[in-house]
Amino acid sequence: MTRRVEIVGRYVFEVFPDNPDDPSADPVVSKSLASFRRVLQTGTIDVMGLQRHDVRRPESDGSGFEVRYWNAINSPVLDPDGSVAYILHRVENVTEFVLLKQQETEQARSVDTMIERTAQMKADLSARSREVAEASRQLKELNETLEQRGRTDEVATGARSCCGPSWKRRVTSSIAATRQPVASSTSARPHERSWGTLPTS
Repeated sequence: MTRRVEIVGRYVFEVFPDNPDDPSADPVVSKSLASFRRVLQTGTIDVMGLQRHDVRRPESDGSGFEVRYWNAINSPVLDPDGSVAYILHRVENVTEFVLLKQQETEQARSVDTMIERTAQMKADLSARSREVAEASRQLKELNETLEQRGRTDEVATGARSCCGPSWKRRVTSSIAATRQPVASSTSARPHERSWGTLPTS
């Protein structure tokens, strides 16, 4: 992205400014300045850790900024008297590693989402299955009730068609006939007795 001849002697954050198009990017300039002050004050190494600091693309590549992640360490270079003469700003480009981890994280989230959706689908299917089973049971009971009513209606219809509308009269006449007195017969044997109505006086 840069060539040595173009950056030597220039202010570091003039060459590597923050990305103005991404307000969510780390404010690396302010963090780096704070780290430099700690090195000057303590005379010891200061580890900044992982930082996102996008780099500017040359105009030949379309200008703009390209995402970059860095591990940064600031180390003092001491004079013979122990004072800090220079600060060695060492950075390691870990963009590929970070993007890979982000991709793995997104994939893990997608897998978790799929697992949750699958569990929800199973629960929904189980609930639907219970509802269908209950509806089937109720339908079976209704069919059995209707069949029972149909058989009862068939019996009643058969009785009416068999006996006809005068069946009550015929039954009544038959019962009345059994109550009539029996006439004595002249040919009856001596030991046989004719039964009739008993005298009332």
